[in-house]
Amino acid sequence: MIHPTADVHAEAEVGDGTKIWHHAQVREGAVIGAECIIGKGAYVDAGVSLGIRCKVGNGACLFAPARVGIGVFIGPGAMLTNDRHPRATDDDGTLKGADDWEARGVTVEAGASIGCNATVLGGVTVGAGAMVGAGAVVTRDVPAGATVYGNPARLGIQQGHGPRIVLVGNGPSLRGSGLGQAIEAFEIVVRFNNFVTGGHEHDVGSRTDIWAHCNWQIQPRHFGDFRSVLLTCPTDRSWQHFCDQGAATGSFVGQVGARTNARLTTLLGCRPSSGASAIAHFADRFPTLAVCGFDNFAKGDADHHYFSDRPRPGGCPHSGAKEAEWMRGLEQQGKIIRLH
Repeated sequence: MIHPTADVHAEAEVGDGTKIWHHAQVREGAVIGAECIIGKGAYVDAGVSLGIRCKVGNGACLFAPARVGIGVFIGPGAMLTNDRHPRATDDDGTLKGADDWEARGVTVEAGASIGCNATVLGGVTVGAGAMVGAGAVVTRDVPAGATVYGNPARLGIQQGHGPRIVLVGNGPSLRGSGLGQAIEAFEIVVRFNNFVTGGHEHDVGSRTDIWAHCNWQIQPRHFGDFRSVLLTCPTDRSWQHFCDQGAATGSFVGQVGARTNARLTTLLGCRPSSGASAIAHFADRFPTLAVCGFDNFAKGDADHHYFSDRPRPGGCPHSGAKEAEWMRGLEQQGKIIRLH
């Protein structure tokens, strides 16, 4: 629905179910995802992109080249700016043109909220699930899940409103993602199977709080390296053995419950992957999960491509397509937020 008084350029892309209200302006090349709300008098600059299910309040201004992720809230009167050194004229007094300054866009990652009348300076990244308080002036990057407020904005309650936990897969989409700092900001970091961090810290971080693994591949030498080990498909025979190993090495050992795996098996029609089992396990325990690097889910195929480029021996017996559909359902319910 586009209100008759709204000015939406013919070359802008507007997703299904999006509502654009009175006197809003959407410039050429802007991309607005499905089921968004663009409030009265809001301004979306040329080339700005918004993910699905975003809310942009009355009078908010999003200047190019801003990038806004899925499920982001931008309050009334908020400003995503693009000029760190604003001047009307050059040194010689002539009026500046488009080629006389560098536009630096704001990035707002999935699930974040920008309070009313807040100003975010160009080039700043607001991490997934973060909360920017009303009237704040944000001059530097905001970690995922953090709350900031004031002028200049200062860190308040870490993980106050966003997800506390991030599940990091092994997909090659993580390469070059630059997500390392965002991943490290979460209270709990979960990694899977034969993950790799050394040499890739900028993209995947380095800390691991919980290591989720198929129990038939785990070895006694693995215990003691991690604070917690989660077995994704334990058997009665193996469970006591792993508990003994954990007790001997100081690792807490947990397991995905048989009911959880049985529920997923019925839903998917086949045995779930380690990633699906762990996501279901943590989705029952946390209101929201952040996830990244689950390329097999995103592509809907049945292959695992580890971040280290090592293919899984013998292929993958799970249904990537069905798991992808299941994961999209969790995303639509707001249970998971993708970091990229």
